[in-house]
Amino acid sequence: MVNLNTNRIAHTPTGNQNVASLDDIVNVASQSKADSQIRAKSDGLGGVVVYGHKGGFRSLFNKSNPHRQDAGTLEVKKSLEHYVQGKNPQTQEVARQFLSRFVSKGGDVTANITNQDILTLKQKLDEAENATVGLGVINQALKRDPSNFLLAVTPRLSSIADGIELANMRHYRPQSGDKFDNIAFPEINAGLALGVLKKLGDGGDLLPSDRKLLMDLHRNDSQARGNNLNQLFNRYDESGNREALIGGLADAIKNRFFAEQSCGSVDFDNHPELPRQNDIRAPVYLHDEAARNHLAGFSGANANEKLDKLVNAYERHLEAPPERLHGNNIGQQMGVVRHAPTNGQALALSFDKFLDVVGLKG
Repeated sequence: MVNLNTNRIAHTPTGNQNVASLDDIVNVASQSKADSQIRAKSDGLGGVVVYGHKGGFRSLFNKSNPHRQDAGTLEVKKSLEHYVQGKNPQTQEVARQFLSRFVSKGGDVTANITNQDILTLKQKLDEAENATVGLGVINQALKRDPSNFLLAVTPRLSSIADGIELANMRHYRPQSGDKFDNIAFPEINAGLALGVLKKLGDGGDLLPSDRKLLMDLHRNDSQARGNNLNQLFNRYDESGNREALIGGLADAIKNRFFAEQSCGSVDFDNHPELPRQNDIRAPVYLHDEAARNHLAGFSGANANEKLDKLVNAYERHLEAPPERLHGNNIGQQMGVVRHAPTNGQALALSFDKFLDVVGLKG
């Protein structure tokens, strides 16, 4: 029979529970000493309670008991696995990474979970779940005005960065098949990269998730470009020169994500990297003359001017009708989204499917 002093002990409800509620465990952890390991013991009713000590007179009652600490870790594992069932892949990955620190693949406890670990975990789980909900706002914004992709996506870049990182080694790679057909990858990828740059231009900080997003967007590209980004980030870390960072990223983004040419001038059948215009690695083809004109004088512009030129060219591209190609198989490879009235609407039609591809659709 469990006998815990409720004035000094926080514990989950007693009873014959197959799985303790994660919310109850979080409540226990929030009331308990942060650096103390969470514990578990029989409740005397055929179940268990998970508990933690609130602190005070620790030497009198907070005796080290490895068995109860291990039992607490395993109860957290059971509760967490139950909690993430049916959740989005991003949330499930947070749980998997957390448990890998404490429990081996064979189910043995390798380290004990502290109360602070539980609180940090719950914060990350909430962020992962809210991220998916927040991304739905982008779809709503695109339906109202597809040309406002940058405005809608910039506040949610960290959520997308996590999704692309998780998916990159699984299925976010160039190939054919239904999962990839009819997604405006060039417009989406260019918009995500520009979102990071625009945020910096507006005074925002360069977050780890921003670096991660840019690197992962380049992962399907040449190794040299990824190395150039790393060098750019390292120079910024050393100098703190924000203008040089914005200017360098503007150059990298233009070179990687913008092609001042017609898609129809590219021989996709014999291209070494791009099997089709919608390929993940393909840039935005600025077939619209007004979009190309916004990039005039780019090489001689300062950092902020380069940013403005890229944003103006991109938004003009989204407002322009897609390039129409006929008489060869390129037109078929472009996908039905290219029959949308504008490039922005092609993006809007395919963004929900993009979220599914990178594992961010709940």
